[in-house]
Order: sequence, then structure tokens, then C-alpha cells
Amino acid sequence: MTLFITGDIALPRLKDIPNFESVKNLIGDNIIISNLEGSIIEDKFVNDYLKKNILFNTNSCIDEITKILNIRYLNISNNHIFDFNNSLSKSADFFRKKNITLIGNKKEFQKIISKKKHILINSYGWQGINCKNSRIEKINLFDANEIFNSIINNKKVNPETSLLLYFHWGYELEKLPAPFFRKFAHKCIDLGADLIVGCHSHCIQGYEIYKNKTIVYGLGNFLYPQSVYFDGKLSYDNFSKYLLIYEHGKNNKLHLFKESNNKLESVYSEKISQFKHKKVPNFSDMSYNSFDKLYAKNRRNSFLLPKIGQKDSLLVFNLKTNWLVIRHKLIIFLKKII
Repeated sequence: MTLFITGDIALPRLKDIPNFESVKNLIGDNIIISNLEGSIIEDKFVNDYLKKNILFNTNSCIDEITKILNIRYLNISNNHIFDFNNSLSKSADFFRKKNITLIGNKKEFQKIISKKKHILINSYGWQGINCKNSRIEKINLFDANEIFNSIINNKKVNPETSLLLYFHWGYELEKLPAPFFRKFAHKCIDLGADLIVGCHSHCIQGYEIYKNKTIVYGLGNFLYPQSVYFDGKLSYDNFSKYLLIYEHGKNNKLHLFKESNNKLESVYSEKISQFKHKKVPNFSDMSYNSFDKLYAKNRRNSFLLPKIGQKDSLLVFNLKTNWLVIRHKLIIFLKKII
């Protein structure tokens, strides 16, 4: 069985859906796993909600893309799924009727339909980027020890099981993953994980092959219009127009696309072992110290944002995460009084 894993989906109106015929031609009827960047709302609320600093998807847009793409799994452990109160239960009802499984709201790994091999998936959202629970609904939040133990326990039960991990992590618009998360991903592989993918940065963050397993740190956006949300103010730099789709199966491949004039255009595709493109950095066999220097040299955002370093202990990492939670609350407070 072949799986295709993509990044963020946030679609408010039918006219905002890009032409993705090239993606359909690539994927065909194979199963797709994506990140649902925002819960489901009714179309009648779109105009009002587009003026607010929130992200969402409409039922009409999801209906439209799922007529064409076989999206079967959606990650919800992200920082926008609770932009609305009680939004998760409403979204869950909508997707249950469409036979789409939500991942990231259960501690247990969930099985992906496969006749030949057990494939399990789970996802987690990092609190440092405002992934959080609502008062009555919960998602899987990033807890390193909990994730490690979950991998170990699943491998004990069935060593042949293939474990896929999907993370919502890292700072926005950073072209490289935080060194801590790179070392953490390696540890997950050491314990038995078979594939790790990530998103949230809204740009490509590179990949590597570690112990013959693939890690794609940032897939970038997938179906995500610019200058539409936040009263038309939410847009990203040109490098965010590039995105990755990972093909997991008999031939593990990376597919590079670019959004141009509301159309997704194929740029380059190759087996992961032979993939080489200047837009997609490869960190395979790079030492931790060398990567640390590369990250420090290329870091874009640093104002009151601590470096999540590869030498950080879990205690230090958690302290930095707690500071980021406080920082986010301070920003919201200051916006209200200014």
C-alpha cells in the first residue's frame, strides 16, 4: 500500500481552492494523510470569520477536495483546531460521515488500513506554538517521554508494526528544524519509529535518512491560500510557495511542488535515497554540532524566541516551552490594551 503525506489544509471558500490537477495525477486513488489547519465551519459564517485572526475550513471546500483526493486521515493536534469553542466534536461528526479518521486526539496509535502490513500512526502538537487543549476537548500534546514509551510499547506488542509519527512543531518560517527536534526525531527512530514527518513552519524544513528511516521535518503548506485569512493580512514569503508531498510505500519518494497563480505545479520528484534539490536541504550524516552551527547561521526569528538546542535536557526544553506559552499570552494581552 502507498500513502501520500502532505502539509496544511486551510480552505475558506471554493474560489480559494487552487488547481491541483498535478497532485491528483501523482496520487491517483492512493490514501492521503494531511494536517487540518483549523476546524470545520458552515459557509454562512465565512465572511465574518475571515476578518478575525483565526483559521478554519468550510464544509463545502472539504466536500469539494475529497471528491477528487482520497484524504482518509487528518491530523488535528495543531494550534488552530480550537480557534472555535467545541469545534472538535463538530468537526469529528462531519468527518465521521465522510469516513475520514482524525488523528491526534487519542493516546493510542491508530491503524491505517492495510491488508499486508500493520501500519500505525499518531500525531502530537507542541505547546510552544500554542497547541493546547480546550476546556472540554483534548488533543495529543508534545510529551517526549510519553511519545518514547508509546513507541516502545507498540514495538513490544508487534515488532513488525510500522510506526508513523506526525508532528506539529517548530517556529514559523524557519527553514531549518530546531536542533532539539532533530535529536528527538533520531531518538524516536532509535526506539522503533519508521517514519517521521512534521509541519507548522509553513515552509519546507528539509529532510534526512537516519538509520535507513525517513524524517521530513517540514512539509510546508498544501492547500492554503495566501492573503485571505486575517482580513487578507495573512501571507508568507515566496519561499513558502514550495511544498513537499512524501510518498511512503514500495518506492519511498519526495515530491516537490510550487504554488503559482493559484495552481500547484510539479517541480521535482525522486526516490528519497536519490533526492537532490537546492530548495530541499538534506541533513543525512550531518553531526549535531555541524547542524547546530548551520541552524544558528540561518535562523530567521529570534526575538524572545529561545533556541531549542540539541544539548537541551528535557527539563530545559520544558522550561523554554513554558516560557513560549507565557510569551504568547503576553502578546495577546498587549494587543488588547494597545
